[in-house]
Amino acid sequence: MQQARQLSDRIGETVAGAAEIRSNDTFHRERADISDRLGKIYAIRFDIFKRKFFVKFLNNFLAQITPFFFYSVGGYLGDQGQPVRSARWSRCSPPTRTSSRRGRSSSHWYSTKEDVRIKYEQIVSQFEPPGMIDAKADGRAAGDDPVARRRDRGHRS
Repeated sequence: MQQARQLSDRIGETVAGAAEIRSNDTFHRERADISDRLGKIYAIRFDIFKRKFFVKFLNNFLAQITPFFFYSVGGYLGDQGQPVRSARWSRCSPPTRTSSRRGRSSSHWYSTKEDVRIKYEQIVSQFEPPGMIDAKADGRAAGDDPVARRRDRGHRS
């Protein structure tokens, strides 16, 4: 941050003294000074970039090596004829991202399915209030709809 502020100050001075820079023919020196300051800022940013991605690599590596270690020990114990201890070691391994993603997608599907089912039941129940006369009890056939008959004859309702 300090380097960027110093560069900003230097650019302000250069703009303010543009007439002197031209008259004394020090344009190349000023350009080299600004380029040097930009190079320092670039080096700082590149160092931060390298550290950031090293930490990301280390995090991903540890996340992948832990289940591998547990499954390896469990497999070795299984090969040695100790299936109970093998199962315990393999069960201790933390879930990986892919397995949790699969579980999340299936649970999301079931959750969405149940939400839609409940909403459907609520909507249907709103159109069947208590005390409503059934079409069969009314003496009409189930498909007999007077509104539909009027519409078919060309009347508007």
